[in-house]
Order: sequence, then C-alpha cells, then structure tokens
Amino acid sequence: MAYWAQEDPKDYDGEIPGDYNNASAIVHAVIDFYGRAETAFFPRFFQFIERLINEGDAESQNIAVVGYLETLQTAASWKQHGPEVFVPWLQPESKRWWAQIYQWWQGGKSLMDIAVEEAKNKGNHDTAS
Repeated sequence: MAYWAQEDPKDYDGEIPGDYNNASAIVHAVIDFYGRAETAFFPRFFQFIERLINEGDAESQNIAVVGYLETLQTAASWKQHGPEVFVPWLQPESKRWWAQIYQWWQGGKSLMDIAVEEAKNKGNHDTAS
C-alpha cells in the first residue's frame, strides 16, 4: 500500500489501493522470486489462490482468477520464461481457470472485458423485463 501511495497519493484520496492493485504487486513479486529461484513459498501461495476460488465469495473468487491468475499469466508472458513455468504449482480449479484465461486471451479478450460484457448484457436483460 505504501508503494501505491508513494506513486501519487492524490490518486487514492487516502484510501487503500484496492485488492486488484495489491494482487498485481504480489504477482510481480512472485515473478521476481521465480527469476531468483526463490520458490519455497509457491506451494502455499498457489494453495491460497485455490482456496479463494473454492471457498471465497464471488468477489474473492474474481480476485483470485482476475487479480492473481490472469495478472500472473499476462505479466509473466513478458518474461523469457513465460507464464507456463507456474503451471506445476497450480491446483485443480486454478488449472481449470488458467486454461480458461488462456482461451479467452486467444480470443483477444481479457477476463475483465468478458465480465464487463456480461454485466452490460445482464443490465440489458434487467431493463427489458
């Protein structure tokens, strides 16, 4: 949080940066740790993501999938090692979502794009009834 506030405190009006910004910062750290071969905590980290997906409410699940997994895939894609190096640590539901994210990106859309489209479509259906 201190990092985000340092960037431009006026952007945050004294509020915390938010779960997605925090997830992004954590994901970038995970990528850096991988680059230094410091992966001892990876099983617990990926277990945490799996737990969010399996046991969290809808918002927690979305943070796990979009905030952690999608960010990890896209950010690691810029690295020489690529995102696939993280697959061995993924657990069953995380692997399923990982594959889904990959498929969505092949179609040129991010999970956030799809979520926005779904929200718009739901809003259109709600007003039509």
